[in-house]
Amino acid sequence: MSDPKAKFEEMKAEYQAQFGVSWDDVSTFHATIGLAISHWAYMETHLVKICARLLGASDERTGVMLYSIMNFHSWLNIIDDLFLLTPSYSKQKAAWGKESTKLRAMADIRNRLAHHTALGKGSPTLKPTALDARSKSKKHSPLAIQEILDFDSTIVKMNDALLAIHQELPANLPAQHSVSAEAFPEIPSSPNLGPLGEGDSR
Repeated sequence: MSDPKAKFEEMKAEYQAQFGVSWDDVSTFHATIGLAISHWAYMETHLVKICARLLGASDERTGVMLYSIMNFHSWLNIIDDLFLLTPSYSKQKAAWGKESTKLRAMADIRNRLAHHTALGKGSPTLKPTALDARSKSKKHSPLAIQEILDFDSTIVKMNDALLAIHQELPANLPAQHSVSAEAFPEIPSSPNLGPLGEGDSR
């Protein structure tokens, strides 16, 4: 079994030899990216909890639903619509609207942090790979460390704002927004709807 520390030192030497850059600069840059991505992931847990309160469901069940949806903007659209279905939460809806607008604008940077690369010569920056020929990617200027730090700082503040929204939402939905069993009457039975082979001509 290889020694992780020795392997890491070997990787550092290879990287510095290939790209001619200071490992201190590179490691600081990568740590900044990792911290920003981690803060974003933590922020998503607040979205799950807000959505759970609006659905009247558990955090775990809501998490299964949201994390199965790959498009982040769909998460925001779902929460937007749930607030519309609960007019009594108008105060929280206003606060959510501000944060939702920011998140929509920041989602593109989050995707760049996750999918662009910092490999290369010179001072480390985050940029698309050479084979990412999309016009959208070509328009991006490389992300420098200060821009990533600014992104991270905004997400940290947003976590506090989203937590406040979640804590202001009641644990249980108002009665007028609960769905009763009477809203879904039973379908009348029919002899033609029995098990296959009993009154079924197929």
